[in-house]
Amino acid sequence: MSLTTFRQTGDLIDYTPSGAASAGDIVVQSELVGQVVADLAAGQKGALRIEGVITAPKLSSDEVDIGDVLYWDAGNSRCTTTASTHKIMGKAVSAAGSGATSVDVKLTPQMLTPSA
Repeated sequence: MSLTTFRQTGDLIDYTPSGAASAGDIVVQSELVGQVVADLAAGQKGALRIEGVITAPKLSSDEVDIGDVLYWDAGNSRCTTTASTHKIMGKAVSAAGSGATSVDVKLTPQMLTPSA
């Protein structure tokens, strides 16, 4: 008998919001940052995209180069190059200079390594 069962490919995971969530909203669950796929009512099970490329709002004063690590600033609903207390969202796959208000981000679920 198998000890494991394949459930899903992993780019989308189950998500049930405690309050209403709109398609495109960014959600932080512990260390995981994802995008709500479709409008959801409070308590309604849906999907959260945790892999793929999305266009996200960014701090307009940030200079972003392709490959830069981006963090989600939940308080201001935008990504930034500043780590601070923000959660890693992924890596930039487009450049976005100062004055730009959005950037393409490759959502990258993080695998955390325990400290020695």
